[in-house]
Amino acid sequence: MRGFFPIDDKIGWFPFAYQKAISLHKKRKYDALISTIGPYTAGVLGYCLQKRLKIPFFVDYRDHWTLHSYPQYKFRLLFWHAKNIETKMLKNAHGVFVISHLMKEMMISHFGEHLKNKTNVVYNGFDEDDFTKIDNNMLKFSSPDFIIRYVGNFYGNRSVRYFIDVLEDLKQKNEIPDSVRIEFVGNYFAETKKLLKSKILSTHIKIIPQVNHKEAIFHMLTADLLLLFIPSADKEDFMTGKLFEYIRAGVPIFAMIPTNGEPAKILREFGHKYICEMEDTQSIKKYLLEFIELNKNIKLNSDFKHDFRYSREAQTKEFDQLLRGEVRENS
Repeated sequence: MRGFFPIDDKIGWFPFAYQKAISLHKKRKYDALISTIGPYTAGVLGYCLQKRLKIPFFVDYRDHWTLHSYPQYKFRLLFWHAKNIETKMLKNAHGVFVISHLMKEMMISHFGEHLKNKTNVVYNGFDEDDFTKIDNNMLKFSSPDFIIRYVGNFYGNRSVRYFIDVLEDLKQKNEIPDSVRIEFVGNYFAETKKLLKSKILSTHIKIIPQVNHKEAIFHMLTADLLLLFIPSADKEDFMTGKLFEYIRAGVPIFAMIPTNGEPAKILREFGHKYICEMEDTQSIKKYLLEFIELNKNIKLNSDFKHDFRYSREAQTKEFDQLLRGEVRENS
């Protein structure tokens, strides 16, 4: 249904938010406007308010709008309408924030060189408090099983199908030890549940319903291997926030993602070398067998480093400095 709306399904919020913002500005006189996308309506709102209030306007992309990998609109006319507004919004913005360097390059190539000097990269990052506030006594428990976990949901082109196909093949060849336990933590659509409930793999796969964020972090920290899925259909600039939490957990990561994308580059920076395309069943099989063989003798190395420049504290400081500099320059 979302594809039938102009801009997005939050457009009905626009007139109320617009009037409220005008009212607040009269009382406070703000120094700048920041719109975070999505929803895309927030970007349109910021653009319209900037034209009315004449103060510096910044747009913060957490994801692409019209350059998104997944179809956003049911009709081409709606797409071109959105594209036209996004172009005007970016032209009027005093600064743009994006979540990856490849995303910045793509934005410049599609919307023009004028974005080059006003676009900054600020990653999603991890929150250090999420990891330091976990009870250490809980982390000391060590299961005799080899626990492989995926924490999160599946949507768009992201699919567990290829991974399951490989597991079923290995199981039928009796190449998966009984000690291998694979847990999927999250809420899943019927199609994904059907795959995960494979009868052949019933003794290995467990679905854990969605948990709060603290528990999600605990599941990351106590896994022997973490799974990451990003489909090849997603652009190489796609950046999931989960990536940085996985890295911070210090656990081996098996990444089924675009091998030339920015997430793959960052993973290699921290020593994670098991990376292949999500649809590459031959490589998935090869790496899984390597993991299983390694685990027969000794637990996988879990002493992976992380870098605090990818923490939310560091990224927020950078965002703050960039924003203050841009406001001073454009005021």
